[in-house]
Amino acid sequence: MKFYGIGQVWNKEMKKILCSFGGTNFDGNGYTIPGAYETSDEKEIKLLKELGYETDFQRAIEKLRKSDSDKVKEQRAKSPTLKSQVEADQGEK
Repeated sequence: MKFYGIGQVWNKEMKKILCSFGGTNFDGNGYTIPGAYETSDEKEIKLLKELGYETDFQRAIEKLRKSDSDKVKEQRAKSPTLKSQVEADQGEK
């Protein structure tokens, strides 16, 4: 089964990395593109499903875009400089 995500998944029982997705590239709009990991191991499949990793590429992209968007909103709220720069950029359009 193929799963999509970014980064690595740690297997705490075996104390090692279970898998690496490698999805750290960005598309032309600044969104993260998920990487893939394929396995036939039933324990790995069960764990990745429990952790919420997607088996559908499009759903994985949508989940990451929402996450990216939420992070940007949070950063803007914390940074008056970034917030004012974003507002200035929007005023120029």
